[in-house]
Amino acid sequence: MNVPNFLFTTEGLIVIVLAIVIISRIVRYIKNEHSPFLTDRAKIIYKYQGYARGRQYYLVFKLEGQEKTIKNHATREEYESHEKGDIGQLTFQGTRYIDFEPKRAWERWEFQE
Repeated sequence: MNVPNFLFTTEGLIVIVLAIVIISRIVRYIKNEHSPFLTDRAKIIYKYQGYARGRQYYLVFKLEGQEKTIKNHATREEYESHEKGDIGQLTFQGTRYIDFEPKRAWERWEFQE
């Protein structure tokens, strides 16, 4: 069996890697589109900025009563308006962040770690 030499060149490897990245993003998009919208109580346990391809903002949430944490991209406005320790309603679809609505000052919530 004769394998084309193109697959073993730098260009061939770049094409293969790009194809894998594109396919994985399409699969994730399709899974998110078919996932239900979920709203759970969550707490911001960490927030940070990244600098890949420009400044990016992240919020990390812990869902109530679960070990699961969810890391989400956030806009600058969302990042600046929320603090570590904020508790509220997190809405997401699959791995896609939709919204975080912090509890109102008059609401009394006990967050169950």
